[in-house]
Amino acid sequence: MASIGRLVFETEGRVSGTSSVNFGGLFLGNPVTGTYSASSDCSMNFDLQDDSGGWQHFRGTLAPGGAHGEFHQTDPGTGGHGQLAKVPNSCDASLLKGTYSVTLNGQRTTTSADGQGHLAGNGSGTYDVGSDCFVEIDFGMRLRGIVVNGGRAVFAVQTDPLKIATATFTAQ
Repeated sequence: MASIGRLVFETEGRVSGTSSVNFGGLFLGNPVTGTYSASSDCSMNFDLQDDSGGWQHFRGTLAPGGAHGEFHQTDPGTGGHGQLAKVPNSCDASLLKGTYSVTLNGQRTTTSADGQGHLAGNGSGTYDVGSDCFVEIDFGMRLRGIVVNGGRAVFAVQTDPLKIATATFTAQ
């Protein structure tokens, strides 16, 4: 299983967003809602409910200022963990420009993004960035990702049927 999501931590302890999950090659995207709390020691808790009514529970730590953090799922038998990173208020293809180191299931390569939807180099292909900062990438495999840190990184999961892979694009 691999997943990515975009969560909006709203006022009064509410959270909403979209969670995209690849379960053994079956790719699902679900809206989620829930609650969160953050403490002065930078610890946080958030609980998400998907559109089927199921709940997932998470705990983590934010860096001072809240721009990034780490979390783990606390539901028995899950073991899920991940990273939180700030997403720009809006996105477009111009945010992805320059050379990126790509880590795909532990393998490293490089690719260059031209700011207009094209990738060149070891990883050639195309990308399309939505205003919600989700990005669709096609370079020999299809990925769905989220643009973070002002375009300096993309976290992604493979969307091809019966395939599971995760990828991180990091600006060099």
